[in-house]
Amino acid sequence: PDRDPTKHVTVCLMSAAIFGALGSSFLYGYNLSVVNAPAEFIANFTNKTWLERYGMPIGDETADLLWSVTVSILAIGGLLGAVVVKFLVQILGRRGSLVVNSSFALMAALLLALGERARSFEMLIIGRLIMGVHSGIALSALPMYLGEISPKSSRGFIGQFHGIMINVGVFTGQVLGLPDLLGQESRWNFLFAFIALPALLQLSVLPFLPESPRYLLMERRDEAAAEKDFDSSAISCCMSLSMFLVQGLLIERVGRRPLLILGFSGMAVGFSVQLSVWAPMQVFQHCVFTHVMLSSLPAGGVFILTSELFDQSYRPAAFMIGGTVLWLSNFTVGLVFPFLQEALSTYVFLVFAAVCTLAAVYLCLFLPETKNKTFADISQSFAKKKIPLTTARLDGQSLRRLKKKIRSYGCLSHGV
Repeated sequence: PDRDPTKHVTVCLMSAAIFGALGSSFLYGYNLSVVNAPAEFIANFTNKTWLERYGMPIGDETADLLWSVTVSILAIGGLLGAVVVKFLVQILGRRGSLVVNSSFALMAALLLALGERARSFEMLIIGRLIMGVHSGIALSALPMYLGEISPKSSRGFIGQFHGIMINVGVFTGQVLGLPDLLGQESRWNFLFAFIALPALLQLSVLPFLPESPRYLLMERRDEAAAEKDFDSSAISCCMSLSMFLVQGLLIERVGRRPLLILGFSGMAVGFSVQLSVWAPMQVFQHCVFTHVMLSSLPAGGVFILTSELFDQSYRPAAFMIGGTVLWLSNFTVGLVFPFLQEALSTYVFLVFAAVCTLAAVYLCLFLPETKNKTFADISQSFAKKKIPLTTARLDGQSLRRLKKKIRSYGCLSHGV
């Protein structure tokens, strides 16, 4: 197999990865952190608005409730997005779902940016809810799209853009929230207006990129459109790109399985070390730094595996289930963590250490390596005999012609 993960990475494929992740993964990470810096200003705005409406200051319990709803409703929206994504990607396609999803981000940016001027904290809550729907759709549709348009030799490399851009989004939200930039009482609404920029970039570029050929051929059964997309991309994408992003290279050279096991094991150790009351502050700082690095290893690999482990007909449902679990977990952790921390003190991290340990053991025992394997090869790793094609039976001549046309893109074969 080809050991160079960037050999078949074209301008077209790279554009899909960058702009798709920019308007999807980046915005998810950005919205996780963007509310931290202006928290005090949003609280003051809520108090002032409440006083203007009702002629009395807002109570502490009501203020805490409104703030909790404003923050956690992102997860509720994400759950809604994860539930509808299965039907969305089947009707509109992978690329079409991402394009339509950009409109949710634009609506959310408008509500969040104008909430202060309209003297409506409800607009902030609704904007966060819509942004959650966008994130729920994006976290499933983007890995599905990138996994289906990438060659098998570069699927992990391209898929890592999803996890990388989430971290870039979190970092950007923290940087823009600094007092020297937008973290001021007169500017905090611009933090939310910034959401529109990545969404507009995605909306401007993605419609001109090819749709997933597997979706066109195996679900829409449109062989002509599948071939046309790759004809046009072959003309405009003749120049190969070479990238040195560490995670993208590692996941194709080392494999998904070792990185996932290392990541979860490292996080388990990091959570456990934090339990030691004797450790000096320097040790805690190193633990936090190491934990952040190790937690980035499985971040993108999980989404890549979801697109690789399931057949074409089951992939949307798999992402829907995975997204539902993700957003329910986010909501549960955000809701329960303060009470766990009060009850267990520093030992609260033992709960997360146990979860990471179980994940590492399970992956070590049951997860096969998927690096440089077609979807059919991966299916055979779980079962000795090939699983029959359940979406659309292709005649041999059409299959051979399309496989020759798209080469390893999408790894089309019977039983996938």
